[in-house]
Amino acid sequence: MSMLELGKAKSRGRWELPVEVPIQHTSPIYPLGSVLLAATIFVFDTFVPEGGAIAVLYVLVVILSAQFLDRLGVLVVAAACIILTLTSFMVGHLPAIETDAVIRCGVSVSAIVLTTSVVLKNLAVTSGLKRQAALLALTHDAIYVTDSEGRITYWNRGAEALYGWPAVEAIGCIAVDLLKTDSTPDNRGRSASRPGQADSWEAELVRVKKDGTPVIVANRWSLQRNVRGEPVAIMETSNDITLQEQANEQLRAREEELRRVVDTIPALLWSTGPDLGSVIYVNERWSDMGWSMEKLRATKWGELVHPDDQASDGEKVRRFRAAGKPYEIMTRLKSASGEYRRTFLRSAPLHDENGKIIRWYGVASDIEDSRRIEDALHRAQAELSHMARITTLGELTASIAHEVNQPLAAVVTNGEAGLRWMSRTPPNLEAVHNSLQKMIANARRASDVIARLRALASRSEPEYTPVDLNALLDESLLLVQREIRSHQVKLQLVLDRALPRIIGDRIQLQQVVINLVMNAVQAMEAVEERTRILRIETSREGCPEHVVIDVIDSGSGIDDATMSKLFTAFYSTKKTGMGMGLSISRSIVEAHLGRIIATRNDGPGATFTIRLPVTVQENA
Repeated sequence: MSMLELGKAKSRGRWELPVEVPIQHTSPIYPLGSVLLAATIFVFDTFVPEGGAIAVLYVLVVILSAQFLDRLGVLVVAAACIILTLTSFMVGHLPAIETDAVIRCGVSVSAIVLTTSVVLKNLAVTSGLKRQAALLALTHDAIYVTDSEGRITYWNRGAEALYGWPAVEAIGCIAVDLLKTDSTPDNRGRSASRPGQADSWEAELVRVKKDGTPVIVANRWSLQRNVRGEPVAIMETSNDITLQEQANEQLRAREEELRRVVDTIPALLWSTGPDLGSVIYVNERWSDMGWSMEKLRATKWGELVHPDDQASDGEKVRRFRAAGKPYEIMTRLKSASGEYRRTFLRSAPLHDENGKIIRWYGVASDIEDSRRIEDALHRAQAELSHMARITTLGELTASIAHEVNQPLAAVVTNGEAGLRWMSRTPPNLEAVHNSLQKMIANARRASDVIARLRALASRSEPEYTPVDLNALLDESLLLVQREIRSHQVKLQLVLDRALPRIIGDRIQLQQVVINLVMNAVQAMEAVEERTRILRIETSREGCPEHVVIDVIDSGSGIDDATMSKLFTAFYSTKKTGMGMGLSISRSIVEAHLGRIIATRNDGPGATFTIRLPVTVQENA
């Protein structure tokens, strides 16, 4: 490519780099050669007659001067050549001037002027290219130029610093071979070379430095075409992104690890938009319910929730979402097969820098299987509790018979007395009235005893209602009075009549009280030398959040070995005991959010303490 072509290409607005950038030579050969050539032309033009337009050869001197002089120097040389031409004309042709000689002199001067103009234009273009080349040499980017065959024709300092090859060794080499560029598509899906397909393109490549170390570069190609549109050169710009790619690879590895962690977490993770519309993200665990990401993206969140739960929990969810606060609910979510499964769901919002909610994140735990197991356990516990009640009733047969027979006998006695008062003349109606009232009272007493027995013997689901513990104790003791008397136990009641009510199942709590009282009575069977005392207390124990029942006996106490296994199922200190009473009692108390403990007394015996939470205020 000539310097004139480069100037024309630059004027058309395209980038241009010379295949070889012209430089000013500092060798003395060019100045000496120019002087000798000018002297030779002057001698021939002056002293050789009929030599023709020899002065035209001064254009060679002008062209040579451009190799080592700047613009001003070229103008001086051109002026000197014109002066030499005119001097030769005057020496050789004056005083007789011929027309041919004048024409030859004019042609020579015109040639020198025209050549000088072209050389000056070329110098201007060359100077611009030099400045561009200097800028390219200063940039930190690696820039090099290859011809249509891929041979390097330009190599800047940035390329030297990046690849390690100096320009004198790189220029003339095939770029792909020098840099060991892999021409197959890289892992980013772009090819290492695409000549002729576009005027510019880019890719990320792995190349090899001079010292053999690999380097990852972001490469950009710009294609140069000639006036006929044919590719003639390619400028490549490279940036070292090795550290960046290593960081990106580490980031991708951490993202992949995080994705695996999120997909491995045994919970259903999800996210939605701020309006709880379509699902944006779910983890792999949703596949356990038959859902895929594609199915969920096409499903509104509300369509996953059981219709009954939408009605009951919808207002709560809307209230918390309107306030932008985290919330948790128990709901039923639909599986892909249409089955609704009980799920414990927690959700929290993500805010932007202005506090606006941009996304809701949540975690849902499928508790259907565990709840089914809990339900089965509750049913088994209810069966065991019922069996324990029946067993207790069997132990209380004598007391029950006494409690039923006593009011029935009183009914008969009062009936007979009434008849006698009626047989008198005149009948004593007031005495008859009193006898009838006593009959009714004893009949109701017998009916109450039977009703309590039926309740204890019934198999029913727990019914939580307000319970007066003092009244419950009175009813329970009524069923065990005969046992207490037959064992010669002195009963002491210390009841706090201002005790608040609690929420609980009356039958289950009555079962606990009867069990503890019967255990206390039986624990004192071996006591002979002192009074057998059973003390039952109710109190607040200085704690307004709980009520306390203490069952205190004066028996032989509890040793360390027994204390550690006291509430263990199927463990009993009685030969005929099943070992279920205290275990069931603890389950019942804990189901009421309470606690039951056993302690040794400072004196003889042991104390069983029940603490139950107050859920109904005293004025309720």
